[in-house]
Amino acid sequence: VQLASGALVVGSLALALWAPAGTSGGAEAQAGVDVATAAAVQLRERVEVEGMAGEAHESLVAVARGPPKDEPDEQPLDEVGEARLRWEEHWKETFPGRQWGWEPRCAEAQMSISPEVLRSLWVEKKIAVIFGTGASAPSLRGLEIGACQLPVTFPPNVQMRYLDMFDNTATLRSQCFLKDGARLPDIVDDAQLLKKIQNATFDIVLAAHVLEHMPNVLGAIFNWLRILRTGGLAFVVLPDLCDLKHPFGERFRMVARPSHFVDEFRRAGAADEHFMDHCREMGVAVSTIDLLRAWSGMGPFVDIFGQNKLPELVDTKQVKVPLSMDPAQVNLHSDTFAKRPHNVHLHLWTVKSVRSMLQAALPLFAEQGVHFRIADVHSAGRTWLNMQELRVTLQRT
Repeated sequence: VQLASGALVVGSLALALWAPAGTSGGAEAQAGVDVATAAAVQLRERVEVEGMAGEAHESLVAVARGPPKDEPDEQPLDEVGEARLRWEEHWKETFPGRQWGWEPRCAEAQMSISPEVLRSLWVEKKIAVIFGTGASAPSLRGLEIGACQLPVTFPPNVQMRYLDMFDNTATLRSQCFLKDGARLPDIVDDAQLLKKIQNATFDIVLAAHVLEHMPNVLGAIFNWLRILRTGGLAFVVLPDLCDLKHPFGERFRMVARPSHFVDEFRRAGAADEHFMDHCREMGVAVSTIDLLRAWSGMGPFVDIFGQNKLPELVDTKQVKVPLSMDPAQVNLHSDTFAKRPHNVHLHLWTVKSVRSMLQAALPLFAEQGVHFRIADVHSAGRTWLNMQELRVTLQRT
């Protein structure tokens, strides 16, 4: 399973920062609408009068505009989307993830991959731009979440601490992609909630290949931003669904719409409700491993959790969602993953879907006093150490 920088075991607890919509009735509900409308008008006037339309006040502007609506997926289907429809017609089943999914359109996404740069160099460059370099660079406090055996190297002026769910070497080795050398954490805590860390504690937070394992994605991002000081940076690294060389069939999955992440953020219990459906999405990725292996002239894969060699890297550019993908096999694999929740990629993204999700988060977080700007989102090409991955830089404002 794709755990290039380790996964944290996290309980499937939704972070409910608001009461669910519709819990108040009649006059109470209307009063809430009136208050929200008045606040939005007041903030819009503040934006206009004070000229706060710059990047530093992006989240305030977003509140004034109100929460964005899901962009309708009205583009013509690409070949993968058409193959997905044929699969549904053939099996008389709804494709896993369809209920909240967008088509990823990977052919389009592959046209904007950035050159290969190691994570450490990417982080170092971003820190230098914001905080400076050399003798003038300030002393900074950093936190890496789920470093496992691949901690990112930071500049010498960054004093790093490390957080994971366990501080037991044997347990960490069982969760990490590589079985040796897992780094023991300084802080043992839930990566989604960060209950042990106070607000505005760090200048830098980094989580590589952690967010896809979080039941409440926006809840995790909220807390990662919460513990940053104003001006601090959050670096988030995610698997790129459109990675053509990845040996699992994750490219056959769909990406979730922003409203899905908002629902899991706002509504207590939503992440629990969706867990088995997300396991079915993971079942799609595993059910197609042998298709990719056969296409590359290899024999069947034996044990996904054993020590067997992973499939060779193959180019899936011409491979579409196969009619031969049996729903029974998808369900079988989903049941297996349900027993290993720390291994499940609950969500996957493209550059476009990450940006849409973060845009939806701007007004939600601002209501709770956490303002940020989306500094950068891009897909980084493979290196000798890293897979093709999405790299996100957020700045607390």
